[in-house]
Amino acid sequence: MQPGSKNSLWYGIGTRGGESAVRHCSFGTGCNRHPPATRQQTASGYVTMAYDTRGNITSKWQQGTDPVTMTVDTANRLVTALSGTSLIPYEYDDNGNMTQEKTNITTNWTYDDEDRMTVEDQVFVINGRTTNTYTGDGLRRTTQKKGSAATALVTTFVWDGSDYLGEY
Repeated sequence: MQPGSKNSLWYGIGTRGGESAVRHCSFGTGCNRHPPATRQQTASGYVTMAYDTRGNITSKWQQGTDPVTMTVDTANRLVTALSGTSLIPYEYDDNGNMTQEKTNITTNWTYDDEDRMTVEDQVFVINGRTTNTYTGDGLRRTTQKKGSAATALVTTFVWDGSDYLGEY
């Protein structure tokens, strides 16, 4: 069938967040607002993702791994991810900031009054804990990350205006 015929389908390549996206159109009904799936080549094979009508990723599968199925709430926030038999829940504060993720590591995030992440605390099931603190400037840019151990490295983030240049 030729594009433009009543029931034809066509596929085109576009981009979505830097990923190649396969777009599906059915003439007479118009294009889907969000691509139904994307496929991206990585060093370890292909990654395939599916989206809901609001553009949220609902599943992700990478060659050689279990597919991950995600659920989102009405605010488009990730609520759970199911990978194999592992259910990963996510929690949020009243401002919509993700505050917790529970896997074999429980990660908690703390934010300041301007919703900038200031602390990332990871508690490991076996033993141990890692805490990173973040500082920023008045332009809402993260400028430094420091680990909790006595020998922890300090990472400084370098900016040129709004352009991120790197870290040391």
